[in-house]
Amino acid sequence: MRKKTLLVLICVLVFFCSVAWGWGALPDKPSAEIYLQKSFAYHQQGKYQECISAAQQAIKLRPNYAEAYNNIGSAYNSMEQWDKAIAPLEKAIAIKPDFQLAKNNLALARSQKEKNSP
Repeated sequence: MRKKTLLVLICVLVFFCSVAWGWGALPDKPSAEIYLQKSFAYHQQGKYQECISAAQQAIKLRPNYAEAYNNIGSAYNSMEQWDKAIAPLEKAIAIKPDFQLAKNNLALARSQKEKNSP
C-alpha cells in the first residue's frame, strides 16, 4: 500500500511541476500551421485581407511555405486583383513545383489579367 501511495504522490508532484514549468503548455506564439489554418478560415469567410495577413505571418515563421503563398494568391484572385495574385502563386510553384492548386490559381490569375487588360 505504501508503494502505491508513493507512486501516486510522485505522479501528482510531476504533474504540478510540469504545469509550473510550462511543460506541455501551449506555445506563446502560434506556429506557421496555425496561421495557415487561420488563413484558410478567413478565406472561407470572405475576409481576404485577413487571409493574406495570416498567411504572411505563416511565411515569417516558415519562409518557404508554399501553401501560405498559395493562400495569398488565392485571396488576391478572389478580390480580382490579378496582378497581385501572380507573384505569390509563382513563388508557391517555385517552392513546390508539383503544387497543382497553385498552378490552377496562377492560370486563373493570368487568364483574368489578360482578359481584363485594355
